[in-house]
Amino acid sequence: MSLLLFLNLFLGLFSLSDAAELPQSSEIRVLRIRQASTYQVDNSFYLKVFEDQSCGMNLEDVQARLGEFSSLDTYNLNYKYAYWSVFKIKNESGEGLSFIMTLGQNSSVDVYEEEDTGQVTHKKTGYLTPMSERDIKHDGDAKVTLFLDAGEEKTIWTRTLQADHFQPIIRINLVPYSDWVLTTDREDLFEGVFTGFLVVLAVLGLIFFSYTKEKFFLFFGLYSLIHALYFFSFYGYVSIYIFPESPLLTQPIWVIQILAFAMYFAFARNFVNIKTLMPGWSKALKMAVPILIFTFVLITIFLLVTHNLKDAIWVKNLIMLAMSIMALAFIRSFLKTRRDQAYYLAGASTFLLLVLIFISISYFVDETSYNPLWVQSGILLELIVLSMAIGHQARANQLESKITQDSLILKFTENEKFQRNINQKLEENVAERTHRINVQKRELEKAREIAEQATLAKSEFLSVMSHEIRTPLNAIISLTHLMELENEDPDNEEYIDALKFSGESLHSLINDILDYSKIEAGKLRLESVDFSIVDLLNKINSSFKFKTQAKPIELKLIIGEYTPYRLFGDPTRLTQILNNLVSNAIKFTHEGEVSVHANLKGIKDETATITFKVSDTGIGIPQDKLKDIFEDFEQASRETTRKYGGTGLGLAITKKLLDLHDATIEIESSEGKGTTFKFDIDFKLDSGFEVFEPEVSFGKKKNLQSAKVLVVDDNDMNRLVLKRLFTKWNAEHYESKSGPDACEYVNSIKFDLILMDIEMEGQDGYETAKLIRENSTMNKETEIIAMSARGDLEAKTKAADNYMDEFIRKPFDPEVLYQKIRFSLNSLNDETH
Repeated sequence: MSLLLFLNLFLGLFSLSDAAELPQSSEIRVLRIRQASTYQVDNSFYLKVFEDQSCGMNLEDVQARLGEFSSLDTYNLNYKYAYWSVFKIKNESGEGLSFIMTLGQNSSVDVYEEEDTGQVTHKKTGYLTPMSERDIKHDGDAKVTLFLDAGEEKTIWTRTLQADHFQPIIRINLVPYSDWVLTTDREDLFEGVFTGFLVVLAVLGLIFFSYTKEKFFLFFGLYSLIHALYFFSFYGYVSIYIFPESPLLTQPIWVIQILAFAMYFAFARNFVNIKTLMPGWSKALKMAVPILIFTFVLITIFLLVTHNLKDAIWVKNLIMLAMSIMALAFIRSFLKTRRDQAYYLAGASTFLLLVLIFISISYFVDETSYNPLWVQSGILLELIVLSMAIGHQARANQLESKITQDSLILKFTENEKFQRNINQKLEENVAERTHRINVQKRELEKAREIAEQATLAKSEFLSVMSHEIRTPLNAIISLTHLMELENEDPDNEEYIDALKFSGESLHSLINDILDYSKIEAGKLRLESVDFSIVDLLNKINSSFKFKTQAKPIELKLIIGEYTPYRLFGDPTRLTQILNNLVSNAIKFTHEGEVSVHANLKGIKDETATITFKVSDTGIGIPQDKLKDIFEDFEQASRETTRKYGGTGLGLAITKKLLDLHDATIEIESSEGKGTTFKFDIDFKLDSGFEVFEPEVSFGKKKNLQSAKVLVVDDNDMNRLVLKRLFTKWNAEHYESKSGPDACEYVNSIKFDLILMDIEMEGQDGYETAKLIRENSTMNKETEIIAMSARGDLEAKTKAADNYMDEFIRKPFDPEVLYQKIRFSLNSLNDETH
């Protein structure tokens, strides 16, 4: 990059010099056309030029300063200035004529055709002009169409500006349109065949590389592809098909020949395999490849930042000159080895390298002297000969491979006998081992059958014994209760309590064993019956009354607001889960309290999610044992088992029962402070359900002050739930089953708030909200809260983008819904006041 900057500053010393003074003359001579042939507009005779150092003048400005135009008698023009030229042309041929007016290789040219009537036609051209603005969408040379009726005279104004730091070229030629089309078709045909040939070679090289993994195929393919891309850009096709509106992005392709040399050196190094034959050249070519790639990257960055194509091409030609000389020196040294590859390489590349040296030197003398035909001829010759060299090398490798293959066949024949002997022994060993495996397989199958029978027998035994033991045990417990009622002797009370406690403990143990055997056998199924969660919790409280009084500790039951009184589920298994957790909590708590919480987590459609939490202030569980306590017959420690007793089945059964509910239990514990178990269970709702409402003071009761709320939801249960809530919150409730129904509703009543379900069949919530905002006169500004089972960021963002003011996720927490409604209503009141 520092080299580029130095060259830029060095060349700038010349480009900043003042342009040659032009003698002033206001006379514009007319170029008279008498036949359809090629004309070159004489710069000194017909053309007048004006230098616009501000680069900001328009056509009217320069027309007013026509007296300052002068003849162009020098080409020492400054790229920093805009140059206006003018000449007149008249058709005296007696018929209409069509021309292509070429304007040199300038980056940006504006052409104004002024007719006798004063009407002006503006056309643009130049390789840095976007393709959509060009008059002729072909290659990068500046050119426009020009049509003259018989006897018509036009004044042609041109504005030339070079954005690539090249010196502006004011050179105007007229080519008959038919001749230009014929020439262009020939050039396009040649370029199509030439580029197609290179692309075919590139594809073949890459295919052979993928098959053989030989690196020289890869570099040969890339070398061909780079040349194809360069000439594809040279003839303007990259600007037409790849960057039609960003022509500045094509500038790096003008220096891509640097990469071609990198691929050429990489190909030569891998194809010739000179690492041992010519180690010095091998290292030099290896170092040249990354240096050339890095140089190309630097020049590309320089071009994209400064667009100074002139200095970039100057550096490119300097590098091409040096690399061409280096390549010729390498070929000369390689020829001394007298290898076939050396003669192929010399025959392929010598002509092209000499052409590149000549062109590079010529560029420093005349920047416009480049002739692509010689370079393309050299590339075709080089690639054809290199292809022959690759074919020769492949044939030599094939012969060498055949010789090697014949020798290997002899070795394979000798080894075949040896392998047959080994195979025979292997077959015998395999047969013997197969027999052993079959015997072991049969033994394993018998063992599995015995194990399954043992498991079944165990389950049946436990089931039978549990039932058999439960019958006399129930009698013992019943008699104990009768003895407690009829006892009048205080001395016997202690014995009766001990007998009752032992009977109940044994009864609980038998129940655990029976349930565990059912779960293991897969015979336990959940029921779905109507039950009262309040009654269920009260029964649990009553069943543990004596245990808590004996400690003494306090058992608290806490039911959250809005929790439904009645649910559909399996009350027996829920009771068993809570009994196990409460029993454990009481067992390991000596003082303090045990609390059971039941709170509504949310409601969605016909399902209510209830969160249960059992907390205690007991001894706690060590952190390293938290994952183990749900295992079968597992307790926190042996000391715990000795001190508190128990089988360790309670929590294992609890977890299995929760698995049947598709629920997950969470546990938090701290030694010496207590333990909390938490889980969520989904229950079906009855259409006639009531919600639990704790006693609250009059001042704290929720009150929406008769706000009018419209609920739009296609689910009947959702609307019923919200109706119950709004009734308790003192709000006027209105409901709609669909989007079209809601659009009619909002035109008859002014609402304070709208709750909008997003996932509705047919017309969804997004479309309904949009129609309300656009068409409703009464509720155009009414706040809309979106409700959706999707809680991701995309759903919230989409709701905000579709005329909705707030978002709440289903299943919704009534408390969260109430707070959002209060916030929305308060915001509305603030805006009103």
